[in-house]
Amino acid sequence: MFQNKACAYALLAMSELAQRHEHGEASGLQASEIATTRGMPLAYAAKIMTRLARSNLLRSDRGPRGGFRLTRDPEQISLLEIVEAVNGQTDLIEGFAALELPAAFGTQLQRTFEQAVAAARRRLESTTLAGFLAGCGDRVPAEVPVPPAEPSASEGLRPPQYA
Repeated sequence: MFQNKACAYALLAMSELAQRHEHGEASGLQASEIATTRGMPLAYAAKIMTRLARSNLLRSDRGPRGGFRLTRDPEQISLLEIVEAVNGQTDLIEGFAALELPAAFGTQLQRTFEQAVAAARRRLESTTLAGFLAGCGDRVPAEVPVPPAEPSASEGLRPPQYA
């Protein structure tokens, strides 16, 4: 649906640019700087930044102070705009039509998913980049988290613990 690597990287890039924007920094950021700071592959960062720029969420300037910048204040950019910039308009329902399902079941399944997608879209549309970042404590740490170590043989395998 909306959760994927492209969305996460786009939000990380936008958070970096939003922090620069809020501090009034005049210079933009290169895709390579964002990739290094946020631990993204450079090609992936460049692709995401280009998509965000094509969607008019970013502008790209050339020159010594060039780079990517937000086109609007973080309070005016919704998470839905960011998601759609990198993923396009997501439609989960199209796959159900190809399945041969009992009529009542298929209708109920489609209705349920349409309602879920509509609710998710409303939530993303009503959440601004600034509001999202405020929930992160206003600053997204630049360091990339280190994956947990493999369990030792004596510990055995345990299901992951989520906070």
